[in-house]
Amino acid sequence: MEIIKLKITDESLLQRINTIISTVKRGSGLISQVLSFARGSHDERMPINIKYNIDEVVKIARETFSKEIDVEVDLPTYDLIVNANSTQIHQIILNLCINARDAMESKGGIIKIEARLIVADESLVQNYIDAKLGASYVAITISDQGCGIPPEHRDKVFEPFFTTKEVGKGTGIGLTTVFSIVNRHEGFIGLASEVNVGTSFTIYLPSENQNTFESSLSSIEIAERHNPETILLVDDEDLIRTIAEDVLLAYGYTVITATNGAEALKLYLEKKDEIALVLTDVMMPIMNGIDLIAKLNSINPNIKTIGASGLMHSETTRKLQAVGVSGLLVKPYSAEQLINAVREIIDK
Repeated sequence: MEIIKLKITDESLLQRINTIISTVKRGSGLISQVLSFARGSHDERMPINIKYNIDEVVKIARETFSKEIDVEVDLPTYDLIVNANSTQIHQIILNLCINARDAMESKGGIIKIEARLIVADESLVQNYIDAKLGASYVAITISDQGCGIPPEHRDKVFEPFFTTKEVGKGTGIGLTTVFSIVNRHEGFIGLASEVNVGTSFTIYLPSENQNTFESSLSSIEIAERHNPETILLVDDEDLIRTIAEDVLLAYGYTVITATNGAEALKLYLEKKDEIALVLTDVMMPIMNGIDLIAKLNSINPNIKTIGASGLMHSETTRKLQAVGVSGLLVKPYSAEQLINAVREIIDK
């Protein structure tokens, strides 16, 4: 296959061959995984970023699914880290996408893949017995616009060999495999479906970012927890904004929050005499962090700013420096990294 690639100049055809090679390699891994299940051997797990597994499946789906089926993706800018077997995670995402495709086989539609970092609240714990209050999970939702699952079948979908597909079109082990893998990763599954409207499966996997902030709080001296300055904190992700605000408040800062650059700019104009520093996410709707910092510097050339991003590559860094950012912070950051970055910039 690699030799064939050397003789092909058509870019579209080359992309298809690369997809085939990737699929074959992944298939080899899946076969090894099946053998591993059969032998009862232990999973080989390591910290992985779920976003990469989703990207791989999306490439396969877009190359191989019917053109009547679109695949949409909604992922955060920050990493989604879980301790998992990468091949198994790939398998469950692909299985759910194939199920979604089959549900829309007659009319086409949209498969939507979303993923977020969430914290289990009382509502989640009430709905899922395996959820632990206050624990953080990576939630992956795969939705379709297909035929839906009748109420009488919803309690059976994870049973071995149960299928509503025609003979020869379904084995009845796809969702059983999904359930088994998620269960072995100490996760759980949500199902929502409406006949002739569509179905959504949500996979919850324990996040490796659990207690990222709390685990490092004790390493910062108590003496540093009395800071009179006011910080404008800007982030469109509720979870990140809330936790960062809690940490800053714990160390004595006054915090003003905004969910996007436009809101932050308005707040700054109202309270610029009070604000000592602006800490902003880079990737946000309405007005991003780079544009916000540029506007703030045009208002006050002496303003102190920190740009935070999970994708702090050279181009992002260059743009931030070009608009006069005072400091950089890479997501996900610990409480210690947050406080140290804020203290360093304020003290400059």
